[in-house]
Amino acid sequence: RDGHGNEASPSYNSLWLNSLKLVADAMNGYISDSTLDLYRHVKFRKMFYMQYPLILLDQYTPSIGDTKKAGDPGIICDLETHAAGFINTGDPILAQLVYFLNGNKLEGTCRNIFSDCEKVESKIGKVLDEYGPFKLGSTNMTGYGFTALRSGERDTKVALWMYYGRNNRHGHKDTLNIGIHAFGLDLMPDHGYPCFADNNMEKHRWTANTISHNTVTVDQMPQSTHVVGIPHHYDGASDVKLIDVEAPEVYRHLNLYRRTAVLVRIDGESSYAVDFFRIVGGKEHVFSFHGAEGEVAADGLNLADQVEGTYAGEDIAFASPSCDESSGSGFDYLYNVARNSHPEGAFSMDWAIRDTWHVLPEPQNIHLRLTMLTPADEIAVADGNPPRNKPGNPEKFKYMLVKRKGNHLESHFVSVLEPYKGSRTVQSVSRAEVKVGNKIIDDFSTYAVKVVLENGRTDYIINSLNSNEVYTVDNLISFNGFMGVCSLKGDRPVYAYTCDGTLMALNGCSLVCSDKGCITGTVVSFTRELSIVNEITVCLKHAYPVESLKGGYIYIQNDGARNAVYEIKGIKRQDRNSYTLDIGDITLIRSWADDFDFSKGYIYDIEEGAAFQIPLSFEWSSEER
Repeated sequence: RDGHGNEASPSYNSLWLNSLKLVADAMNGYISDSTLDLYRHVKFRKMFYMQYPLILLDQYTPSIGDTKKAGDPGIICDLETHAAGFINTGDPILAQLVYFLNGNKLEGTCRNIFSDCEKVESKIGKVLDEYGPFKLGSTNMTGYGFTALRSGERDTKVALWMYYGRNNRHGHKDTLNIGIHAFGLDLMPDHGYPCFADNNMEKHRWTANTISHNTVTVDQMPQSTHVVGIPHHYDGASDVKLIDVEAPEVYRHLNLYRRTAVLVRIDGESSYAVDFFRIVGGKEHVFSFHGAEGEVAADGLNLADQVEGTYAGEDIAFASPSCDESSGSGFDYLYNVARNSHPEGAFSMDWAIRDTWHVLPEPQNIHLRLTMLTPADEIAVADGNPPRNKPGNPEKFKYMLVKRKGNHLESHFVSVLEPYKGSRTVQSVSRAEVKVGNKIIDDFSTYAVKVVLENGRTDYIINSLNSNEVYTVDNLISFNGFMGVCSLKGDRPVYAYTCDGTLMALNGCSLVCSDKGCITGTVVSFTRELSIVNEITVCLKHAYPVESLKGGYIYIQNDGARNAVYEIKGIKRQDRNSYTLDIGDITLIRSWADDFDFSKGYIYDIEEGAAFQIPLSFEWSSEER
């Protein structure tokens, strides 16, 4: 859908484009049968758009699956390949991209001896004059399964990303893994390419296993294979940016495995993130988290060193042969363990980030701090090694492991992540009280976080899976919806945000109020052939000023084999409540109905009559903010 092959790894996906391009160049302009010109083929053309949305801070492709090293800079995006894409499609974004890949220089953007490079570079120059340089906003690639929430400019760029795509082949068992890039560095690096990409135990039980990633391991088992998760909410256009994804296939015995990550802007230089991770089912949940290389300080914990063994147990050695592949946890690859049983209250871990790859011109005091608000049965810290045979890789990472146990277990891991340089921008983090009427709510579905900032602002971040109630937070804020943020300076409101909600009020004064949190309706028809232009015609349940929906996403119910979530790039009215939505070059075709008999047509990701919803986001801001 987004141009990728059937790999998780960005580097392995790039092989598809580079290899097929050899055929495309040979058949380019074939006159007697234009269907053999791959540059006119929908699927091949889309491959030119698969790599650049992954770029973070203008200098990183994240180390998803078997890709790159552990946190090293570098972009997987070939200049000459994408220049050919521009020459043969004329798409302005590809012209901007090759200029960017060429170091923001026009000369040398065309390197093909069979092209009129002077003419090509002139065309690229005209694109830059009209559209400006290459610039990425937030991204949600619902086919591949990757979201990047981007904030800031130039040296203040921050990117919070989540991967929810394939976790097999050259992928890792890392569904709903998150990362943060800020201040020019990868603050939460994946391990990248394993020591060896074969069936060795270190790869399967550690490097590619769930426990080595920033996600949750259930019942000491790696995740099962899946294709892509199901996004429920995404907003990359507001000052509050969020992604909300469920992954029902990775642990099939669970009732819920869902993560919601929110990026909140503090000012022009700083942001922080709030992470809500819900799991229902199973008997043991281990929330795993590691920052980049560097010293780590704990706050609010009383850790006792474990004298011998590994996280798997005092009597279990590192990479123990007794932990055969069937056990699957990988806990025996975590060593130098210290534990705190039944910790009381919130606690924090602070990573003093080392510039392992010498990215910055001079050393800087960069940190990543995580504050966990969720009660746990045990907190542990331990060391884990990235692949040792990759030159430059860090020697080890420090892991934090938050364990909860019980029958029919429900866990809601809630944490705040602060990337900061020098001194903290966050003064304190705590749980806020939530009520319905006079009753205090302490259930699984609804949670509110209070973040007090050093600049005098106080933020309330509220997340709820129950949209039928109006909640009161700290006896100040009234809220209804999925996600809400309310910012105060003293007792005055300065900002309010809702996603898929109808109300945000302070002391009874409405800041955001809407009669609808989302738009609903049914699919009437859609583009059924391979096409560069794809549309979905829908019938809305209620009339709505649809012009504001452009840039939003439609979430269509389907069979669950893949999600049916698409960006709305344009809207045309057909009649009273019927509209045609332009979803661009994203095809609705899933596969051939029969790989050996094309006359049987296609299988689609959606069908006529399917229900859909389009969540709405609203913002209010005062000049004081």
